[in-house]
Amino acid sequence: MIYTVTLNPSVDLFVKTEIELGKLNRAESEQYIAGGKGINVSLLVEKLGIKSCAIGFVGGFTGEFIKNSLKGKVSEINMIECEGVSRINIKVEDEKELTEINLSGIRVGSQQKEELFEFLRNRLTEEDYLDISGNTARGFETEDIETLCRIANEKKARLVVDINEKYLKSLLKYRPFLIKPNIAELSGMTGRQLDDPEELIQVMKDIHEQGIANVLVSMGGDGACLYDGSYERAEAFKGKVVSTIGSGDSMVAGFMYASEQGMNGRDKLKYATACGSATAFKLGLADKQEVEDLFNSYGKQ
Repeated sequence: MIYTVTLNPSVDLFVKTEIELGKLNRAESEQYIAGGKGINVSLLVEKLGIKSCAIGFVGGFTGEFIKNSLKGKVSEINMIECEGVSRINIKVEDEKELTEINLSGIRVGSQQKEELFEFLRNRLTEEDYLDISGNTARGFETEDIETLCRIANEKKARLVVDINEKYLKSLLKYRPFLIKPNIAELSGMTGRQLDDPEELIQVMKDIHEQGIANVLVSMGGDGACLYDGSYERAEAFKGKVVSTIGSGDSMVAGFMYASEQGMNGRDKLKYATACGSATAFKLGLADKQEVEDLFNSYGKQ
């Protein structure tokens, strides 16, 4: 099973309108979606055909919305109640650009943290993945993220980390199965610009040699690359980008699915890229057929 931890889930409110600052603005349309990187991973791996357990911290009426939104879509849900109200992230679209306002959300206490740790200690096995994704909630510190990594190591579960670069560098010592920074995050993590392809390859190789099996780097319109002992590059799929929200999470989900199917490194990269692109070409997460159609078209576009 794939266990995903979303430390600060959200209700994403998508609003379409033309904004005029200082004036009353009326929405042309609105849509509410349960959000958070780990939640996105859980939702997509379920669409692809793998069981998942979505874990996280929630609170208040928005927390209830998040839990209800996942029912029937994820095999297991373990959302732990915390103080406060789960955040609402407002995403305003006009004809030219997307403007986002992300709120702070809940606060996690010591009791809730221990409930999470104990759940994972009792459930994880070497057959499982533990995916830690997204921003942390208030009260959940760097040492708590490290505790999650240690539990994964103790249980020999495959650790997947897709988290802010300020935390990622310190987590490499836990030898994740997969990390997925974007090119800007990898630059920030290493303090290097990485404009030169040879330098990028060397940085990915250096990280791999620290015991990270798969270093997957997303590069937006330039595609993605993977270092798993050898270097692979996949070009971006052609299509109209509707929203990049959830695209990186879809790549993570696709890579784990492809790994479970026994694909080779190049095909795992292509499948992950197909997942990210299929999500980017619509509002919301891709469906399996959309992913498969792109994957099978690779090199034919």
